[in-house]
Amino acid sequence: MNREFKFLIVVIILLELGIFACGLRIVYNRHNYRTLFIELERQQRTYQDYIDELNRVRLELATLEQPSNVVNSAKNSGLVPVDNTAVVILSADGTIQKTSPQKPLDNENDKKVRGKQ
Repeated sequence: MNREFKFLIVVIILLELGIFACGLRIVYNRHNYRTLFIELERQQRTYQDYIDELNRVRLELATLEQPSNVVNSAKNSGLVPVDNTAVVILSADGTIQKTSPQKPLDNENDKKVRGKQ
């Protein structure tokens, strides 16, 4: 009877150790899942911040692409409107050639040219 009793005590101790190990594993897994969930939320917030920034930049780009903004930026930069009275040709060797303006088409010739197009 003494031998059977010792065997039962050993079995009970082994079962208690197994249950304790399973409990520790459950606690570890829950901690790990919570840590991963917090990281997931942080990444989702970062993603949403990037989406918000992208939308803000797209809106800013759309605003800057407006023709009135382009004209104002050009004027502020010192650019002037195009002068169609002369053509300037820059050659590869760095020389500048100015040509006289072409004679504008009269109304009849202008109508003929436009009619061909």
